[in-house]
Amino acid sequence: MGESLASKRIAWIDNAKAFAIFFIVFGHIILNGPLCHYVNSFHVPFFFFLSGLTFSAKKAPKEFFVEKVKRILVPYWVFSLISIALYLLLGEYASKELGKTDSLLSLGQCIYGMFYGARGNGLMNWNRPLWFLPCLFFLLSISYIIKRFVFRNNEKKLLTVISFAVCLGGFTLMYRFGFFPELPFGMTQAASASPFFTLGILVRQFLSDPIKPISLRLIFKIPLGVFFIAVGAYVDRINSYGVGFSYNRFGIFWAYFVAAFSGIFGWCLLASLFRFKALEYVGKNTLSVLLMHKFPIIFYSFLPIPDAGGNVPISIALSVLTVLLCLAAGAVIEKILPAAIGKPRKKAISNDIKEQ
Repeated sequence: MGESLASKRIAWIDNAKAFAIFFIVFGHIILNGPLCHYVNSFHVPFFFFLSGLTFSAKKAPKEFFVEKVKRILVPYWVFSLISIALYLLLGEYASKELGKTDSLLSLGQCIYGMFYGARGNGLMNWNRPLWFLPCLFFLLSISYIIKRFVFRNNEKKLLTVISFAVCLGGFTLMYRFGFFPELPFGMTQAASASPFFTLGILVRQFLSDPIKPISLRLIFKIPLGVFFIAVGAYVDRINSYGVGFSYNRFGIFWAYFVAAFSGIFGWCLLASLFRFKALEYVGKNTLSVLLMHKFPIIFYSFLPIPDAGGNVPISIALSVLTVLLCLAAGAVIEKILPAAIGKPRKKAISNDIKEQ
């Protein structure tokens, strides 16, 4: 998700996106324990960082916004309606399993929640992970307007450093005063995500060639990646409050940022170690997984799986299965209605071959 550099796929970034979406799914399956605590500390910031890493404001305004509506909002609306239909069909069971409440939302509340696009008010209980999409759309839109019309597409690193400082300062004030209003389209969460997004832009500017893997020798990459991951895990244990990004729950301020940044850089380093086509495929299709992963999870709740929410091996196996099921469904949908998962319809090859 996000906008690719020069419309090219970047292998190590696709690997990183694959890691990120797996952690998102895993975090929604395993519901307790230190590993759940750890992945929640960085998986959402990881996605926003990667979106900043691939962000560009080179396209004309109309082209940019039309593309973002097609790639983000159309899939959001399509799968929101599917999720709402399933939620209302399941009735009280859905309210307990999805919303963790005995109160079932009405159709009107569900539709209002879809257009409001904020998870914290309880009106997206039909598929809460979808909050990410309107939030991403808003963040990309604001970033485009600033980059194109305020900075005039200036690539000076100083401007990005200032932007990062402003975003970090803004979040610090929000945290200090507990100011996290439930604004529409994930605006509040976009503000919380902006430091990671602008850091992604800054890192890209410092990379000599973003298309190539991070330029460190293998002998340094592995221990450095493991070091960052270990630091993130250790600091996250200090942040005993736990992180719930969409609920504006961050725990200890410094621990939250150290754990998030460490997790991001550690997994990016490991993602740049190799090329693996299957992993890259997952990274190219993260939207399909995000849109649909709640459906298999609902199905699992009907099965007699022992302690799936606290058993690490079972949770890993179910997470892998969930990703595979979503990719398979996405491949079918791409052939039938690609717009539903944010992909353009492939142009038919003309049968008219000119005679030579």
